[in-house]
Amino acid sequence: MKIRPEVLDHWPEVRERLPAGFDLEATARLRGAFTRVREIKNAETLLRLALAYGGLGMSLRETCAWAEAGGIARLSDPSLLERLCKAAPWLGDIVAALIAEQAKVPTGRFAGYRLRVLDGTSICHPGADRTTWRLHVGYNLATAQVDQLELTDIHGAENLQRLTYAPGDIVLADRYYARPRDLRPVIDAGADFIVRTGWNSLRLLQTNGEPFDLFAALAAQQEQEGEVQVRVHEGMTGTPPPPPLALRLIVRRKDPQQAQAEQERLLKAARKHGKKPDPRSLEAAKYILLLTSLPRDCADRVFCRACGRL
Repeated sequence: MKIRPEVLDHWPEVRERLPAGFDLEATARLRGAFTRVREIKNAETLLRLALAYGGLGMSLRETCAWAEAGGIARLSDPSLLERLCKAAPWLGDIVAALIAEQAKVPTGRFAGYRLRVLDGTSICHPGADRTTWRLHVGYNLATAQVDQLELTDIHGAENLQRLTYAPGDIVLADRYYARPRDLRPVIDAGADFIVRTGWNSLRLLQTNGEPFDLFAALAAQQEQEGEVQVRVHEGMTGTPPPPPLALRLIVRRKDPQQAQAEQERLLKAARKHGKKPDPRSLEAAKYILLLTSLPRDCADRVFCRACGRL
């Protein structure tokens, strides 16, 4: 194993970025992460070990070797694992304190809106052949900072309700978040959304409630970019029924190279499973489909500000 000297040398910089006034020693003892001085001498050393193991992609054995080579700590693999497991709530407190500190920074705005990105990433336990945990992350584009985190098990699906919204928020998300019953709560909170969608992600209707023929609309589009007013079938019942969820569907034709690359990806995936790709998927691969609750004039102001034209 090669011990990289830069890993050892950057700790002072990392320490300076810790939350102001956050007492590592006191909080670690309060949370039961650090109860006695043995192989690990203090809470700061425990945090360094956690960051080395979790952030640098090293195994338990490599982390122990790295710590010993750097004169940080000397302990066995099982001992390190036990310490890290006990430290989980404390590490969560540190992350929460960092996010709270970032929230104090004046939030930049795009034409009066706060743009936030929501996405999730899968984390696998060593040796696992499928997702073990899923990390849901909210990111503020104006401040270039993470402003919300949630860790779930494999059953924690990606959905728009992972974020807490305030009036003036606009959430940006990929097509996995385009689910019918997740859209209305964002609007009810006073926020808006811009989500990418697939041709079969949602049941779209015309504004009069009749079925919407997406592929007819794609075939009729003459310009590279266009839009149409649609409704989303939410499958909700009640007395009285909720008002229709009227949205804008933005359609942008991809460059030929981008469309071809996506079609080739679909063909390769189908061959891998011994299937034929759905012709509708190949046709939809030529387009980018966005669904938004923003009125056209608001969206124009937001994106002009983002491009620096206002």
